[in-house]
Amino acid sequence: MIKLCVQYPAAIGSFFDFDYYVDVHLRMSEKLLQDFGFEGYEVQRCTTTVGGDDPEFLCIAQLLFRDLDALRRGMSEHGAALSADFARYTDIEPVATVTEVVASRNFNTGTKKGVEPTFRVEDAPNY
Repeated sequence: MIKLCVQYPAAIGSFFDFDYYVDVHLRMSEKLLQDFGFEGYEVQRCTTTVGGDDPEFLCIAQLLFRDLDALRRGMSEHGAALSADFARYTDIEPVATVTEVVASRNFNTGTKKGVEPTFRVEDAPNY
């Protein structure tokens, strides 16, 4: 499993329309890339650094794909259409990086839609 990590650097005077990005652009991405191993996404609005400084990025989006070949096929077929939509939500040139998911764990998943979590914090041994 891989992620396409798309980072939008913070720049004074730039704009980024989160509503459009989530409600329109990502829906378009989902529709165009669903047959190319697109399995989901997470969008983060960067608010601050741990030290309280301005963040380096305004937005980080992580798009989950089955594998690199599927991502490349999807971008080969639909990348131009997706890129043409950029101007509708930002004037920032994104930085895209492909990463391989090595480990993933969410300590606060809880029970969703009748699915029991496989690990709960309260079940962890005391160290």
